[in-house]
Amino acid sequence: MKKIILVYHEIDTKDNFLSVDFMDFQNQMDYLQSKGFTFCFLEELLTDNNKRSVCIIFDDSYKSILMSLDFMRKRNLKCCIAVISSKVGQEQYLSLDDLKNYNCDLYYHTENHCDLTSINELQIESELDCDLEKYNYTLVYPMGKYNKKIIEIAKKKGFKYGLSLLPFHLSKKYNPYEIPRINVNGYLSIQKFKFFISKLGNVYLKLAFIKRKILRQSYLEK
Repeated sequence: MKKIILVYHEIDTKDNFLSVDFMDFQNQMDYLQSKGFTFCFLEELLTDNNKRSVCIIFDDSYKSILMSLDFMRKRNLKCCIAVISSKVGQEQYLSLDDLKNYNCDLYYHTENHCDLTSINELQIESELDCDLEKYNYTLVYPMGKYNKKIIEIAKKKGFKYGLSLLPFHLSKKYNPYEIPRINVNGYLSIQKFKFFISKLGNVYLKLAFIKRKILRQSYLEK
């Protein structure tokens, strides 16, 4: 079985590192459908026995994803939104009405989207305070950064899952607090996108991650 989680940020052409053009997004979804992927919410993907499953997550809940949400709704494709609670309704971000209008799973992207590894324990606990049921007991680490202490606090708070930015497919044996996701941005051509979705592409992603780790290079940097 092949299980993949893909993360998007803005859907526009402002910044290739964080943005994906809407036409490219459509082409990527078309490809996944043509390959028989089932579009799932996170918990469905984790328990799904389908041969090919994918979970699409939009981090930060930017307003620029509205066209993509409409596209997904018209296609009856499931997707998810990682919400920064303090940003909801601000100029660049979706409102509560926007979030309610779409049949998306919501996940918690903390209160202020700060680097959890750079603040103290009390501040981490404050950042993780939320209505767990509303956010499906799922924490999305800001910038993908976490450590053992953060996982420990997340468990204590009642979160069931922690989503990282480790760039792999989901393996049969995985840590529920270190769930991998592949970041998709404007630098990724459709050919590379297809490659990263493949088994060989997953091997490449793992080797590239190991190389960066050996060289002490962050996989989150440009």
